[in-house]
Amino acid sequence: MNEELKPIIEERVDPELEKRALKRTYNRCGWILLVFTAVGYFVPRVIDGFIAGAGDEVKKLVGEYLLIYNAILVGIETIAAALLLLLVPKSAPARRNISAKEFLKFVLIAFGVSWIGGLISNFFINFVYFISGVELTDRVSQAIGLVSPWQTILCAVVIAPITEEFLFRKLLIDRLYKHGELLAILTSAVFFGLFHQNVYQLVYAFGVGLILGYLYCKTGSYLVTTALHMIFNLIGVLPTFFTSKMAEFADKTVEEIAATSPSVYAEYRIALTGYIIYSLIIMAVNLTGLVVLILNRKNFPVENNAPTLLESDKREIIIRAPGIIAAGVAMIILTVVSLFI
Repeated sequence: MNEELKPIIEERVDPELEKRALKRTYNRCGWILLVFTAVGYFVPRVIDGFIAGAGDEVKKLVGEYLLIYNAILVGIETIAAALLLLLVPKSAPARRNISAKEFLKFVLIAFGVSWIGGLISNFFINFVYFISGVELTDRVSQAIGLVSPWQTILCAVVIAPITEEFLFRKLLIDRLYKHGELLAILTSAVFFGLFHQNVYQLVYAFGVGLILGYLYCKTGSYLVTTALHMIFNLIGVLPTFFTSKMAEFADKTVEEIAATSPSVYAEYRIALTGYIIYSLIIMAVNLTGLVVLILNRKNFPVENNAPTLLESDKREIIIRAPGIIAAGVAMIILTVVSLFI
């Protein structure tokens, strides 16, 4: 845009009209996220009711393919939200190329941020246990422990990144971007974190959501953020190939393990060694990501693409929007409830 014309155009934008447009967009998106949450809460319970009366074979089948069942349920609620979000006018970020080196930097930073987020979550969980004696439930880890590693790969590395990036980056940010890049990134990250409804994931999902949202705004590419999300989840679930084998020996003593057949004992040793090596590598990756983040902390400019209103005015409007309040409260309640079921 011609720099001489830009101030004139900005002056012609009525701040009151912009406020109403901002509130309308965020309000509508908030109500849609509430629908997304409601569908995700009630549909599984309706289906579970049918499964309960369908016999033991169906129950066994659902238990065996638990993550795929959950992925189908998330797909249903994502489709419902997507159809509604398509009714909201969009203004997507411009498409820009990203180099392999720059992409790798974001991958490392995502791991560094998730590590810090995980430490914060673990501190909270241990604090709750220390003061109350209540051991909070990690439903995700429990579900992963009940299914095969390949099912985990399919759901966590393929299905989840595709659906989550489509909803929280491609659809949601495209609707919010015109009112400010920073607020679009923050809103997407907050609801992405709450969507998991799991305190174990809440903080690090919010942090990774910030990275994914920023990357989407800078590249305008759903494929780029989906690729990063897939890489992140893949490395995160690789230990299941080791822990699934180690779990077979969880109730055995060292002497009992050593007394098993040489081939079985060798499998256990390989799994244990692999897990130790993986843990050391992932710790190095986390530390490297944290260092990269610190060194590049001033190299993440956020574009002021909606300068009509002050950021403080925008935030005040958004946090008072009934739709945003309703969706946020619903997700927070379900996150708290999930701790004890």
